[in-house]
Amino acid sequence: MKVTTAALSIISLLSTYWIHPVYSLRNVRRNTENGVQQQRQATEEEPVECYVTEMHGVSLDQPDLASILTCVSINSETEIIYSLYGETDDFFYDIDIQGGNVKLTVPQDAIGADGIKISTATMDEISMEIDEERRRKLQSATRGPKTVLIIRVSDDSSSDRKVPQSPWQLRNDIFTDENNAATTYNLCSKGRLTLNPVADNYANSISNGVMNVYAPSSMCGKQWQTAWSDLPNSSYYRSLADFIMIIMPPCVNFEGAAAWGETPGQATWYTGPTASYPLVQVHELGHNFGHQHSGKGGVSYADPTCSMGNQGGWSDIGTKMCFNGAKTWFFGWFSEYHETVTLSSSSYTGTIIGASEMNWSDTIIVKVAAEAYYNDDLYITFNSATGGNSGVTGNPNQVIITEQSGERQISAWKAALSAGQQWSTSWNSRTLVVKICGISSGTPRKATIIVAYSGSSALNCPSINQNWNYAPPTDPPVNIQNNVGSIPDKFDDTIMLLGASGIVKTTSSCIDIPGWHDSDGLYCDSYDSDNSEVQCKHAYNHPNQGHSAMTACCVCGGGEEITLSKIGVDDECIDEPGWSDSGGEGCPWYEGYGSRCMNLGDSYANESGKTANDACCYCKENRYKS
Repeated sequence: MKVTTAALSIISLLSTYWIHPVYSLRNVRRNTENGVQQQRQATEEEPVECYVTEMHGVSLDQPDLASILTCVSINSETEIIYSLYGETDDFFYDIDIQGGNVKLTVPQDAIGADGIKISTATMDEISMEIDEERRRKLQSATRGPKTVLIIRVSDDSSSDRKVPQSPWQLRNDIFTDENNAATTYNLCSKGRLTLNPVADNYANSISNGVMNVYAPSSMCGKQWQTAWSDLPNSSYYRSLADFIMIIMPPCVNFEGAAAWGETPGQATWYTGPTASYPLVQVHELGHNFGHQHSGKGGVSYADPTCSMGNQGGWSDIGTKMCFNGAKTWFFGWFSEYHETVTLSSSSYTGTIIGASEMNWSDTIIVKVAAEAYYNDDLYITFNSATGGNSGVTGNPNQVIITEQSGERQISAWKAALSAGQQWSTSWNSRTLVVKICGISSGTPRKATIIVAYSGSSALNCPSINQNWNYAPPTDPPVNIQNNVGSIPDKFDDTIMLLGASGIVKTTSSCIDIPGWHDSDGLYCDSYDSDNSEVQCKHAYNHPNQGHSAMTACCVCGGGEEITLSKIGVDDECIDEPGWSDSGGEGCPWYEGYGSRCMNLGDSYANESGKTANDACCYCKENRYKS
């Protein structure tokens, strides 16, 4: 049979855009429509082996998108992402599931339509193994040259199942244009982590780092995990590169997110156009590298100094921004330029330099190691707005203090300091002070800092070079309290009130993070019980808004240290007789737990329009001063 030139062109086109690396076009359509049903029938009696993985998303309009606990199958040709639900807290008690190396073997009778159910009946049937080799592999993924495969799941003949970016555009947007994931990680790591397109492999239809996979008609409307699991041979793709970026058509249900990423892991999923946004690329790959979100003010996405904070531009141009001190520390790119301070042993005085301007000699990150259960480690960096960080959204060219309890944890922005400012917080039953003696005005920019206990002679600044910006020694330092940027704007009115006369007494106290509740909707006062020690111990399982009860609630060792100021009022103040709020709670209830006046005192007005701060002496007499 004679094959015409036109026929050869059609065959070539099909091989580039349609033919699956293993299956023919006919089989791709048939097997994709059937989804994983055949796979599950063939292995109905076999237990499932899977790795426990948290999935974290990023969203433009949801500031606290919930993570998803999953188990990703490893013993089937079609990769299945099972949701884990039920009594997961009890099952994984004292098990670090954030390392990505917890392997489960699950019998089929524990698997239902909603995923893997953890219950009293199934706990004894599910076996668990800690895979240390996998942990080491995941930890090493943050350094060195890494390959990336872009998987474009599209039917270009369909208006609703078509990924809008062409293969060439995706390669350009992820690897070669001015601002993208590859450029950001190369610049922010100073070349210690590079992302490169996987080599061409025509047997697998990979060209310029992109593989085209057919999007079946059944894909639209499906939840993204199911849509991925329904693609034939999906587990095979992981063997082709260090990381896979899966671009799905906009008709797939991403549950309000622009993208999802394994934390830690190898795969990220994007919906249509968002795959071209540098912020989304860098953020989701950051999850693959093991990082959780970077918060501020109780909101888990809000740190403007870090790509894990989702505060950059949502566009193809994006924002050139790196990572905060905590995330950079755990990347390990500059470990030889880390300093660890243990205040019970010694203070610290030294010069730090921004990672984007590193000179291979100066310190980049100072870590203040926590020595009490109620403190978390602090990370101090200079936020130099140059190089890969030249467009940083918040606090450029200031010293940034970030708090994080350990590797693979949510971080929290605590303060941004200029020359002559200092910040303090409760530390080991004393007061820790971070003081900025000066910031240089030349290139590279550096900051001289002191970390010491309040009252220590170590807080005397050394001589500063004349071309540095510094506060004259005759001027008292500007003190930035621990709760700056970490509490709602309603504190501002209180601060203005306290600027007037009438303060008669000030005392140090602790308040809960205003308005915070855990993932189950429980406020801090729910932890204040006869069983509070046990409840606090398990608080890390119920985080919300960048905090757990361990960091948000005074009873668990968290909260914020403030100055409690009593306003001059009539000593004969009497609670308004018979007053109760709209929920039936009276003044004694508000006085029973100190922060209720701050959290709830301006809410829940009764029928006469009065709140606790209007009617109750305890609430009227006690105000909080920043």
